[in-house]
Amino acid sequence: TSIVAFRANPPGCPPDRVEAVNHAIPQAVQARGRAFVTGTIYDGRETMRACILHPGTTEADLEALLSEVLTAARELGGNNGR
Repeated sequence: TSIVAFRANPPGCPPDRVEAVNHAIPQAVQARGRAFVTGTIYDGRETMRACILHPGTTEADLEALLSEVLTAARELGGNNGR
């Protein structure tokens, strides 16, 4: 399948905020306009999904997606890039 499900656990994020952070990341990533992920509930937990379909997808595209998710996770998780 071309769908990958994953969660963020930002360093320094209080454990009681991890669910809220994972819920908020897709919207934050989409608002930045460089990548697209969606949210879902998997096994009772907030989870992100990325669907990679285009045959021209490059490693650089995947790195950009990861960078956007990590940036949003840091910002929302209270670590602010530290």
